[in-house]
Amino acid sequence: MLPIGRMKDVMVTGYGQSDLDDMLAAEAKKQDRYITGDPNSQTGMYFRSDHFPFAKKGVPSLFAKGNVDSREHGKEWAARMEKDYIEYRYHRPSDNYEPDKWDLKGIAEDAKLAFSVGYRLANSDYFPTWKSASEFKSIIR
Repeated sequence: MLPIGRMKDVMVTGYGQSDLDDMLAAEAKKQDRYITGDPNSQTGMYFRSDHFPFAKKGVPSLFAKGNVDSREHGKEWAARMEKDYIEYRYHRPSDNYEPDKWDLKGIAEDAKLAFSVGYRLANSDYFPTWKSASEFKSIIR
């Protein structure tokens, strides 16, 4: 998650895998946000992320964050910020906390969104399911 302010979108890495996307979309709508897939899915992030061990065992999970469409600056600016972060700071010594430059409002909004989805699940008897096209649908949990 980049500390670059509030976003219009919620980008789902692995969009289309499970009905958690639908639950997220319903909650995101309450924040006046929309769901989008990963514009850089060719990097294989879904298969390299912390949630992937769950998928391999047949358990749907969700990796989502505001990432693509800045409320204040738009899509092109957000793409530049992400590219800059990946090229110059991600997993490098220069990846430091910069309180005078960071805007954490978007990350806070993402946290509230994740809580809302989790709270909704925790207070129901429902277990998320895989979408029909997901390669993980056949895994027995």
